[in-house]
Amino acid sequence: MEHPTDRPALVYGLFGESLFVAMPEERAEQLAQARQAERSATTWGEYRAGLPSPLREQLETNLRGSADGRIPPDEAGFDPMDVPGAADLWPGWAPNEMLDWVPPELQERFGRRAVNTNGDAWLAVDPADGPAFIEALRALGYPCREDAVLVLKAHGGA
Repeated sequence: MEHPTDRPALVYGLFGESLFVAMPEERAEQLAQARQAERSATTWGEYRAGLPSPLREQLETNLRGSADGRIPPDEAGFDPMDVPGAADLWPGWAPNEMLDWVPPELQERFGRRAVNTNGDAWLAVDPADGPAFIEALRALGYPCREDAVLVLKAHGGA
């Protein structure tokens, strides 16, 4: 689908009951596919096969750089907590990634910077501010559409 700007198409929705999230649609689709692979894989081969190509390549790099540098064989049993970086939000978490692409003036206007117990920073946007936040993104040329199901799948739900 072509867009009149170079801005990525965004999807948005609630994450949980108290957090409004917007994210690039392509990234949401990658994360949804990765979370599905995480939930359904019983072996490392199944997990790797279920990841979108960019995340599969990143996983291989992360495994090579892990403490033992070992890449589990395809037939080895899979546990999501054995994925390098799993405790540090890998392969990604939209509220954290919003700090990277949401313009600073919109971060200040609509959100607050929060930090979880692991020290990971993220942008907290109150659901009450969601509609105005989306309108401000649209005014900057971001095509936006609501897709609460995709947002939820990107975070391991649905």
